[in-house]
Amino acid sequence: MARVSIGLPVYNGGELLAESLECLRAQTFVDIEVIVSDNASSDDTRAIAEDFAARDPRFRVISQPKNLGAVGNFLATLEAATAPCFMWRAHDDLSDVNYVETLYRLLSEAPEAVLAVGRVASADLDGNKARRRDFPSMSGQASYRESVRLLFSAHPSWYYGLWRIGYLREAFPRVVAAYPYPWAQDHLLLFQVLLRRAIVGTDETTFRQRLRRTKRDKARRRREAVSPQFRVEQRRAFRKACLAELEAMTGLPTSERLLTRALLPFYVNKRVHRLSKVIKGYLRQTPARN
Repeated sequence: MARVSIGLPVYNGGELLAESLECLRAQTFVDIEVIVSDNASSDDTRAIAEDFAARDPRFRVISQPKNLGAVGNFLATLEAATAPCFMWRAHDDLSDVNYVETLYRLLSEAPEAVLAVGRVASADLDGNKARRRDFPSMSGQASYRESVRLLFSAHPSWYYGLWRIGYLREAFPRVVAAYPYPWAQDHLLLFQVLLRRAIVGTDETTFRQRLRRTKRDKARRRREAVSPQFRVEQRRAFRKACLAELEAMTGLPTSERLLTRALLPFYVNKRVHRLSKVIKGYLRQTPARN
């Protein structure tokens, strides 16, 4: 049995999939299994994944007979994993070749942690608009102030770090059931981890997030723009789910619980949809007065 399972859920990702799979094949940590779940793609995604599986026994392909949706496909890779540690990888993202090795070492050295993450670098497909987010320095001493700092500074790509699979299999279905929207679901999964300070990080390795900003992608986002009513629905659902996660945290001091509840409006505003954007959406719906 491999020590690390890597789940790669993908739908119509043939354009960039081979490069992402090659990045995983070249990792310095070789004791891995890579599970590609093809979500009923209509392009050459399945053929590309099966070619890697034919050449490297560490790769295997799951072909979904019908599209499960993004969340369902992420869950499918988690359910298929066999290793004690797990990470997701998007078909269009990359990492340093020492990414798995470094995070596995970090997690092995920190038994209290359930997640290990690295530095995050993001850019569009042409390498433009590049940004880098280092892992914030931590004092090594448990403090509520540090928990709040982690909560508000967390990068969504920490979701693609290395998890202890036992925690993830318990937490991910619970989060999905409480908040079924893909938008901001990553932050909800991180919520308890950050409040408990059950995370370790390093700048010794980098996760490379590639953002699609083509004209076609922008046009698609405009078509899929959600109504202000739906944004309000998501805000309410996210806040309710955060409260449920907070109540589920046994052993949390009452003072920290109360302070976190007081901070939730600010946290929701940062992680889901800003209230100012919701208000602007309602104003655009209001007919102009003569």
